[in-house]
Amino acid sequence: MKTFLASEQDRYNLLIQGNPGTGKTHLCVAIARTLKEKGFIVGFLTTGQLLSKIKSTYNKASIITEENIFKDLKKLDLLILDDLGAEASGGNDDWRKSIIFEIVESRSGKPTIYTSNLTDQDLPMVVGERVFSRLYDNTKFIDLFTEDYRKKLRIK
Repeated sequence: MKTFLASEQDRYNLLIQGNPGTGKTHLCVAIARTLKEKGFIVGFLTTGQLLSKIKSTYNKASIITEENIFKDLKKLDLLILDDLGAEASGGNDDWRKSIIFEIVESRSGKPTIYTSNLTDQDLPMVVGERVFSRLYDNTKFIDLFTEDYRKKLRIK
């Protein structure tokens, strides 16, 4: 956080990986809230939500275009893309991988935080090798594979 606030040149991406219930989204909400309070423009979506927004632009009645969405993504000081890989069930796999590639590419040079429940071994198969390779560009990986905190909260 200090690096993000200190200098635009020192900013980098994060890929936070871990099983469900390890606090990835909670951590991202705290980051988003803190940066918004300091005047930064932050976008926070699940990958599935963003893909749905893009897909909705294909409707002839849509007033928003795919180009509008990508322009908006470029304007963000920080994009948090939650649950990368969770959107992989069903649908057109080639279209999904292509759009995710365009999303990652559109954020080139702009800080982005990605979260995923998938490991380094599984994520490339789900998002594609091209996307996974791009994720290495100026990105710090954080592994949060630990016990699900929700299970600890279970009422006995």
